[in-house]
Amino acid sequence: MKGYSTKCDKLGGISFGRVIASLAKHAGAKMSDHSDRTPDYWIIEQEPRYWVAWDPLNNMDHAMRLACKFRMDINLSNQPCVSTAKTSVRLSELSCGEDTMAGLREAILITAYSLYYQEN
Repeated sequence: MKGYSTKCDKLGGISFGRVIASLAKHAGAKMSDHSDRTPDYWIIEQEPRYWVAWDPLNNMDHAMRLACKFRMDINLSNQPCVSTAKTSVRLSELSCGEDTMAGLREAILITAYSLYYQEN
């Protein structure tokens, strides 16, 4: 599986690969089971009997699934942020280049991980 990388590191040195692994089961993903010696990776059912690699850092559908699971509020107006009752991440704090959706996906991951960490 391709490695996860990000330009915006707001998790105090925790790699996004570790964040993905922590949140995968919570989102309904499971580890693939290849018996041909290829590396296993997180997969999620996109449609009935159609599984895809779970990648919320690059796939908006997967990020939005996390946002729904954690009941996040997403505000894209004056001061864009992703928030819940317990935490908030402003998109202006993230420096993700020209892809504003990358910043949004990353804010969702940071918020989800923060909530997951508080619960566990």
